[in-house]
Amino acid sequence: KLLRDIKSLWRVSLLISILISPTDFSHAGDFSGACAELDKSRQLYKKIENAILELGLDNVWEMKPLVNGKEIMSILKLKTGGPKVREWQEKSLEWQLAHPSASAEECQDWMRQEWEARTHSKRAKLEELQNLE
Repeated sequence: KLLRDIKSLWRVSLLISILISPTDFSHAGDFSGACAELDKSRQLYKKIENAILELGLDNVWEMKPLVNGKEIMSILKLKTGGPKVREWQEKSLEWQLAHPSASAEECQDWMRQEWEARTHSKRAKLEELQNLE
């Protein structure tokens, strides 16, 4: 999700975060030791960069959502949009990132199941509270 926020600046952000992270040069001793510490930072940058590329997240900010707001409103049986729709847009995006080869229908099915499970759980809690009274 962070990559979606910073978009094409992710490499610059990664570099800056590694450069500003504390590096312990105290045990480096000399110039070659300091170079070795800097090389560790460079390796960390490359490792993270390669992981992002291998996961296919390089242009994740261009990824289209599988489910739009109107579909979410229909699934959740909402009459108007608002915070609930935005919340479920975020949830569906997280699901989509976790299931990159999934279809829109699979995402909608997941969303229905999640919504029903949450609704059922809330009803059960309300009934339990009513029984206590």
